[in-house]
Amino acid sequence: MTHEAPGPDPQEPFVTPTVPRKENIVADTPKLDLERVRQAIDVIARAWAPALPRAVNPDAHRLLYEGCNCAGEDDDTGEPLGCNCAETCTCDSCEHQRHVTSGRCRARIARGDLLVVACGEPTRFRVRGYCVHRGGVLRTADPGDLLATPNGTVVLGDSIQWHEPTYACSTGHARLLMNADREYRAKFDPDSLLHVDHTFYEITPFRYQPDHLDVPGPLHTVVAQLRSAQWAALMVVESEFFPEKRVGHRRNVETLLRSVADALQLTAEYIDYRDKAEAEED
Repeated sequence: MTHEAPGPDPQEPFVTPTVPRKENIVADTPKLDLERVRQAIDVIARAWAPALPRAVNPDAHRLLYEGCNCAGEDDDTGEPLGCNCAETCTCDSCEHQRHVTSGRCRARIARGDLLVVACGEPTRFRVRGYCVHRGGVLRTADPGDLLATPNGTVVLGDSIQWHEPTYACSTGHARLLMNADREYRAKFDPDSLLHVDHTFYEITPFRYQPDHLDVPGPLHTVVAQLRSAQWAALMVVESEFFPEKRVGHRRNVETLLRSVADALQLTAEYIDYRDKAEAEED
């Protein structure tokens, strides 16, 4: 015999659960006592991590390397775009410029009778083309694998080659970008995997995240320290379950504590940084 839990009485009126409004939650949340927070952070940092050398200028990371300025000038502001010697250039200025372009729609639209410009609206979608290399994944074969090649490898599936992504503000402009890429790839040799007949597309929601060069003060390194803490925490978890990884257990625990302490210390410095900036504005 089975027993079912009693359901709601159909005669009783349904009452919507009361959910506090967001503004009330914020208003009822007590403000942090920043002085006590700083004292606690200082104790933790001294116990968990050695003092980190701090930059004299907390905004030093935002001073872009301008290089040869061969990228020209911004059409709207007239400011130099910095170095852009080649697509493979990895200087801070080039990396920053490539990142910033992902925040604006790249679809080409007509303005007036002749002028065609990039849309420039905030990004909502990422458009990526790709092709598939059949049998493109090679791995070292296990001993006795009958399909192993003479050089000791074995094919384990297909590989995907992603093309350079582009970004759109709407579903309609995502299609424009996809169709423009198809026109471009129609010019390749039909036997090439880069030809339009071998190209597929992935369109996914995209939210622009500021580049570290756009983040003020010490805040830009907080994310890096938290990522370091997350990695160390995963290593600690693994070492609990896999005996062969216990060798680095102690070191990973120390890395976890140091990264958390450094993130807290940098956050406190950022609060000081913002307080001073707001005081100067006033």
